[in-house]
Amino acid sequence: MTFQVGRAVGYPNHCYGLICFFDCLHDMGDLVAAAQYAAKVLAPGGTVLLVEPFAPRVS
Repeated sequence: MTFQVGRAVGYPNHCYGLICFFDCLHDMGDLVAAAQYAAKVLAPGGTVLLVEPFAPRVS
């Protein structure tokens, strides 16, 4: 297993099994683009794990 630090979008499309965001998405310049890109580069059946502990509820 390897871990790498990269930009929110544009990292290599390798069909990731798991992409994690831990209390960081709110700090990104374009959080929607970051989440959409993560979903795009997932392997079939892959998961995006998104943790934002103090995020308000959106109705």
